[in-house]
Amino acid sequence: MVTTPTSPKSPRDLYRIGKRSGVWDPEQIPVAEDRADWQRLTPDQQEQLLKVCSLFYEGEVSVADTLAWWLVAMPGADRRALVLGVTHYMGVIEGVLAVSGYDYFDELLVPRAILPRLLQGIRLIRADEGRHITVGMDFLRERLAACPELAEPVRQLFLDEGVKIPARIDFIFATNPFGLDRDRLMAIAYDQLAQRSREIGLA
Repeated sequence: MVTTPTSPKSPRDLYRIGKRSGVWDPEQIPVAEDRADWQRLTPDQQEQLLKVCSLFYEGEVSVADTLAWWLVAMPGADRRALVLGVTHYMGVIEGVLAVSGYDYFDELLVPRAILPRLLQGIRLIRADEGRHITVGMDFLRERLAACPELAEPVRQLFLDEGVKIPARIDFIFATNPFGLDRDRLMAIAYDQLAQRSREIGLA
């Protein structure tokens, strides 16, 4: 799902869409059908695919372990902390790193027509996160319009996190049996960073 700088839908509208059409059960995806494809991969290919998966696993564990507590603390935090927290979580983690990661799966799986059930699950997750990102960017755009003094701290956070992108993902290319185009995938990540900035009115 591609976010837009001005979403015509409110967070409540997006919630209703998610409840109506975005609910899905991962246990209903017959991932066992992918077993034969997995077993045909070389050990190096399996390792590279697992590295891509590990980024999402770590992200989900971090959400489960920390996000709920962060949200509990937020009502007592000042508006700068809230805005920077949303920028980091929904702007950088979901809006740049996760969104870019979906392209890694496409690069690995689509040309080879392998692991279709894994790809099905990833695309369902991507649709869910598209709604999250839209809500987050709408929130940030509104907050920055109301509090323009927060624009520079948010811009600096994007810059600081952008510098870290290569260090976060270069381990995937230590061995590259699938022949992923590192420069192109890195460019996708930076394009996503620029898009998130535009959506909240910084560009």
